Amino acid sequence: MNAAAFSPDGRQLASVSEDGTARLWDSAQLGDPEVLRGHEGAVWAAAATADGRLVAGAGADGTVRIWQRGSAGEPTVLRGHDGDVFGLSFSADGRYLASAGDDGTVRVWPVGSAHKPVVHRGHDGRVWTAAFSPDGSRLVSGGNDGTARVWNTAGTGEPVVLTGHQGIVWSAACSADGRQVVTAGNDTTVRVWKSSGTGPPVVLHGFGASVESARFVAAGHFVSAHDDGTVRAWERLPCRPIDELVERSRQQSTRELTREERDSYLNGQ
Repeated sequence: MNAAAFSPDGRQLASVSEDGTARLWDSAQLGDPEVLRGHEGAVWAAAATADGRLVAGAGADGTVRIWQRGSAGEPTVLRGHDGDVFGLSFSADGRYLASAGDDGTVRVWPVGSAHKPVVHRGHDGRVWTAAFSPDGSRLVSGGNDGTARVWNTAGTGEPVVLTGHQGIVWSAACSADGRQVVTAGNDTTVRVWKSSGTGPPVVLHGFGASVESARFVAAGHFVSAHDDGTVRAWERLPCRPIDELVERSRQQSTRELTREERDSYLNGQ
């Protein structure tokens, strides 16, 4: 299996794999999944609309395919990327689908329409991820060039370019209020940015392995997945006096911090 994605309501789980299929599972009960076919070759990414009615897959065949759950009909096939398609995201209202590809573009497709996609260009090389802001007005992407970019979905204006990662940006996502972006990189860091691009990011480091994904899950909280096999849950704390943070770390740590960790996170205390 290459990827899996829950529908926003948590009732459906879509998975995609090397066998060219997407599979739709009911998360509340046991049973065989609905098997969605059509891709020629591996499928790299999956996405579902908020109501779980539509499921999309992105593949090595350079296409995006959209299936309607429970329908025996053929999927809608979206063509335009030159090379593999790696990232997918529906807007919250299900009206648009964003895709990110090996051709360095991010494309915004109007779902159920014959209109051409809006094509965002600017990344230097492969783009791995694309995700809408909650209100759908903006889109954030990350790629091989070590940047994340915040675009106006409609294609107007220049993107905000977030630079700092030393290597590939695997994942980028917006907070619920759209004011922040969290990115995960091959440089073993997670970074939290203002989506406006102003000011330096908050950099979380010291993991020792590539960070494959990061997502906001609730106000003040996000999760990250790491190449060392761990998933970590984070709380964004407001600024506090260093003594208060040191005391809190002592209360919540399950082991003594090393000298290097104290220097990195607690100003040596």
